[in-house]
Amino acid sequence: GLVSEILAPEDTLPRAQKIAKVIAAKSGVATRKVKAAVNKAFELSLKEGCEAEHDAFISCWATEDQTEGMTAFASKRKPEWKHK
Repeated sequence: GLVSEILAPEDTLPRAQKIAKVIAAKSGVATRKVKAAVNKAFELSLKEGCEAEHDAFISCWATEDQTEGMTAFASKRKPEWKHK
């Protein structure tokens, strides 16, 4: 993995919880697809991993959350995810 921060041991759990809250506020559909793509990447070549990520990205365009995300962005408001 990549290191993005170095923390004192006592700061690790609070920071992880803060990151988890940010992730939990995102579309559940997209979050599941990202997690699956990252996990799958360990088993694939770079080319295959990029293709799998592309396929996951394209599949998000058929979701209600994609429509909501684009509408919210255009309206300059926070999205109300349906996780569908």
